[in-house]
Formats: sequence, structure tokens, C-alpha cells
Amino acid sequence: MEHYACVADMLGRAGLLEEAKGVAEKAGAGGAGVWRAYLAACRMHGKSAQASEAAERVAEMEPQGSGSYVLLASTYGGAGKYSELAEVRNQMRRKGVRKAPGCSWVEVGGARMHAFVAGDQEHPEAAEIYTALHGLMGWMRGRSGGTFLR
Repeated sequence: MEHYACVADMLGRAGLLEEAKGVAEKAGAGGAGVWRAYLAACRMHGKSAQASEAAERVAEMEPQGSGSYVLLASTYGGAGKYSELAEVRNQMRRKGVRKAPGCSWVEVGGARMHAFVAGDQEHPEAAEIYTALHGLMGWMRGRSGGTFLR
């Protein structure tokens, strides 16, 4: 299945969405990853109707997987379809689907690895972490003119 997903991803990135969908359809019942690749391509190209269909297929195969819901919500948000985005989030809530928080690791001083989870206020150095993060975001906004950060 991994090869099918790679092919669907490449076709989708190239804008060949019908071809990518064809690969996903050939993958069959075990192809959630292939449908996810097609869904990501639909998101990339702003095709919300196709993204909705792909998300439904992934949800059939992985009912508790959050990835398809998150990609679909992002697609709707990018298209300005906020009522549809809200409905996706409501579906997640009703079905008990939870998105795992993002996690990053950083090596400090070449000696220790630290893990940070998005939104973690319990870390013993949370105040310092968020101070540094806000400073970094300010620096990046200044460098990019604010175009890449919300």
C-alpha cells in the first residue's frame, strides 16, 4: 500500500487529482493511507468537494483516526467554508474522535533532549519556553512581513 500512497501523493501534488483518485480506488479496503494522500492533494488544490469524499472513505476505514477530519477541516477553512469546518469539528466531537496534540523534541546544549507537547502548561519551564516562543514568533513575523504566521 505504501507504493500506492506514494504514487497518489505524486500525482496529487502535480495536480492530477483524477489520476490520484484512480490510484486510491485501486488500493481497495486497505488503502486508508492512499485515500489520505488523495485527501491531502485535494486540500493542496482547494478542492473541497473531492476532499469531503476522500475524508468519508478514510473515515470508513479508520473511524477513530483524526487525520482525515483535520485535513478536511483545513480544506474548508482555506476555502472560507466556515460552517462546513464547524460541522467537521462537531462530527469529531459527536464521534469521540480526538486529535493528538503536536509534539516536538529539542536538544539543549548538546546534552539533554526535551519533549514539548503543544499547549503544555505543566512543563516545569513552561514560562521560559513560551517567552522564547513568543520572541521567536515576533522575529519570524518581522522577517516575513507577517505573511506566513497567524
